[in-house]
Amino acid sequence: MIARPKRKLQEHELNLTSLMDVLTVLIFFLVQAFTITTKSIQVPKNIRLPVSRVQSVPRELVSLSISSDEIRGNGALLVSFKNYHFAKNDLASDGRTITHVAEFLKKEFKNSLQTYEDLKAEDRPTGKLMIEADKDIPFSVLKYIFNTATVSGYADYQFLINKKKNSTAL
Repeated sequence: MIARPKRKLQEHELNLTSLMDVLTVLIFFLVQAFTITTKSIQVPKNIRLPVSRVQSVPRELVSLSISSDEIRGNGALLVSFKNYHFAKNDLASDGRTITHVAEFLKKEFKNSLQTYEDLKAEDRPTGKLMIEADKDIPFSVLKYIFNTATVSGYADYQFLINKKKNSTAL
């Protein structure tokens, strides 16, 4: 048999510099993406929120508070009503849009667009509305709110609820 000459084993080094660059960028991304924020929301005394097991935290949004006799926008009184019925002069000509609420929402939507006017149109935030509604409000009142919000540029809604205690997540 012919003996083959032995090859020298080459030593390889692992370059950690590029790996560390990738890890640093990943850590910065994760820190920014998962920053924890808390939001303190003052719920009016005359609103009893429904209870839920959802555990998400509300973001900074335009809010509408709906009690049994009034609607407030970010705490300011917008319209009063009785027995869950609006006065004719509170409704627009279509009969489904609440005039003062629509004016408030359009103004807030315009302000949010001006805040982000330096961004491209597709990068600007869309209208998202937080609704604080008493749990006994009939759906007929919420339909007025949904229509008014949609007409005013808010197509996404988030309902504020009380977190149910001692429950298991589904």
